[in-house]
Amino acid sequence: MWRQAHLQFLLMAFVAGSAAPLWAQTSGTAPDGVTREQMWFAPTEEDWSKPCDIPWQRTWEDAVALSQQTKKAILVCVNMDGEIASEHWAGIRYRQPDIAELFSDYVCVIASTYRHNARDYDAEGKRIECPRFGTVTCGEHLWMEPQVFGKYLDDTRVAPRHIMVELDGSESYDIFYALDIDSIVTTVREGIVNREIQPEDPPKGDRTLAELMASPDAADRERMEQEWTGGDRQRKQELLAAAIDLGAKAPVDLLREAAYGFDSELSSEALNLLAASDQDKAVGLIDDLLRGPLMPERRAQLLAALDRLSEQVPSAKRLAIIHRGLSSRSELLDLDAWTEGLAQGQESKVVSEAAELLAEAVSEENLAALQQGSPRVRKVAEEMFRIAREQAQQEIAAGSEHWLAPAVVAIASNYLGEREQAMAFAEQAVALLPPGESSWNAYALLSLFADGRRQAIREAADEKRTWPPEWLGEIQSAYAVLAKHPMTSEAEIARQYDFLVRIRAVPTASRVLHQGMESFPDSWVLHERFRLLLLAEQGIEGIESTYDAWLTESDAPPHLRWYAAQASLFTAEQLRKQNRLSDADAAYQRCLAHFEAQKQQDNRTIASSLTYEVIALAGRARLANESGRLAEATDLILESFRRQPEAAAVLDGLNVSPVGTARKILAALIGAGDQERAQQIQDALDALGELDAALLELPAFERPQDQR
Repeated sequence: MWRQAHLQFLLMAFVAGSAAPLWAQTSGTAPDGVTREQMWFAPTEEDWSKPCDIPWQRTWEDAVALSQQTKKAILVCVNMDGEIASEHWAGIRYRQPDIAELFSDYVCVIASTYRHNARDYDAEGKRIECPRFGTVTCGEHLWMEPQVFGKYLDDTRVAPRHIMVELDGSESYDIFYALDIDSIVTTVREGIVNREIQPEDPPKGDRTLAELMASPDAADRERMEQEWTGGDRQRKQELLAAAIDLGAKAPVDLLREAAYGFDSELSSEALNLLAASDQDKAVGLIDDLLRGPLMPERRAQLLAALDRLSEQVPSAKRLAIIHRGLSSRSELLDLDAWTEGLAQGQESKVVSEAAELLAEAVSEENLAALQQGSPRVRKVAEEMFRIAREQAQQEIAAGSEHWLAPAVVAIASNYLGEREQAMAFAEQAVALLPPGESSWNAYALLSLFADGRRQAIREAADEKRTWPPEWLGEIQSAYAVLAKHPMTSEAEIARQYDFLVRIRAVPTASRVLHQGMESFPDSWVLHERFRLLLLAEQGIEGIESTYDAWLTESDAPPHLRWYAAQASLFTAEQLRKQNRLSDADAAYQRCLAHFEAQKQQDNRTIASSLTYEVIALAGRARLANESGRLAEATDLILESFRRQPEAAAVLDGLNVSPVGTARKILAALIGAGDQERAQQIQDALDALGELDAALLELPAFERPQDQR
């Protein structure tokens, strides 16, 4: 059975935008004489190595149920990677016994839209806990954010944030933009001290298996999963029997382990339970299973379960349509005939005045005028498309049955922004298009048709409307032709890949990207996606090894070493997310070695290489600082500024800039009493400010909203 890498990882990276922070900063202005970096001092390597002892609940539904059972209030915690106060909370405070004890008076949930593991489950269905927060998977803290956002975040994404939620769902306090730890801790403590409702003592004595299985507490869920993993077949049968007694409330993560197990009888029973589940979390597991091989009757059963669950989870209906669409075939395009025709290089010989007018309209000069010209120039450019369209419409009225006439109407209407008319005529033209047509007009028509269908599906999903499953089959067929067309482009591949990732069709997306990399091995946009795909498919260790093997091939692309450097940089950042600091430092060093070799090989890559060398050196400096090696950290950050000072404010993949790292090191040096090195850092920062004051500005997500 195909083991799916977690889809949300790819989705966040490409759709939401991997470089765009999602939350605002919260640390406010420090007291006089104290810098932000001193107030929210950075976690060290030793800090990150400590466990996060706060028992986060896995779902909002579990938290509410546990809150009602225990009469404890819920504490919603919001965190953001890279934000200075959030880093302090995640790396230090959430790992301190006194904070864990304080938070134990609450039912705790954690919300963060940043992924730290590529997968939430291993090949056997076992959970992979988030290395930043523990207890929960990355998918769970990702999913928690939209759950609490609509309820309690007031349309303001701020981190860190701590919200107390009472049994009736009301807020008792909402702490953000706090200036110090003490004020937060005091508010959290007083929230319990001043609370009229008292928590109920847990029942005494051992609980039965049925009670443990029904418990919403993450600790009890983990205990049941550990018993499944370590139990013999008889114990697993007992556990599954207890789950069967719960029926639709059977714990989904236990069902996952059973479903992915090698015992076909237990797996079948788990799938039957899953098909009857009424839990939101079941949707994700059903989706994963449907992406692997299943018997037709089992596939139909799980699709029916998605249909049923769509009443409470809107995304379930969309997933059901997607799975039905992926297995459908379009009658619109004969792929075998197209493959044969493109191999022969067929092109229409029909002379069309409308097509000639369209060719003039899509000239580089006219397109530039349409996109960037003055209003008068744009009007002239638009008129050329209107003239071509009118001529094509006249040809249709005169009885033309050739595909070119409706194609010209479709393409011209698209450039004029009249999408509805463009798609109507595109469907007509595609139906008439002869297999193997290799002209630009045919390519533009198919691209327009595929993109129109993609946009229609996106709009339907955004508006929570259903759409015909056959649309997906038509997109697949159109793209299959476009991928083989002599005029295909890396942009076409990226559009299809991103769309497939958005609809969670990752196995199909993977095939699209791997084939695209063969056609465009020097494409930045495809390599960017390829690194993330490798992480999802092979884990951190598979990224650099893939590029290293590629470099040994005799026909390796000329700039592949530059991309190998990017792969090492990306690997270092992923290792930092997992707090593997020494491994991250080694990856940064491999990155710098690749860039150095690339510059020797091709001096045209010097400028771009230097920019990323700055990021790598600053990353090493941050690691040295977190490991207490302040002298090394100072040397590395100063070297990064010397390499290319203009890049000092560039954010890395963890939302940290070299300037931000320098300020962290400066605070550590002052704290250590190393005035000489502290002055070196301050002098370097002052020099950057003289070069360009904007280099010293806080990134947008760390500024109060009224200063952005």
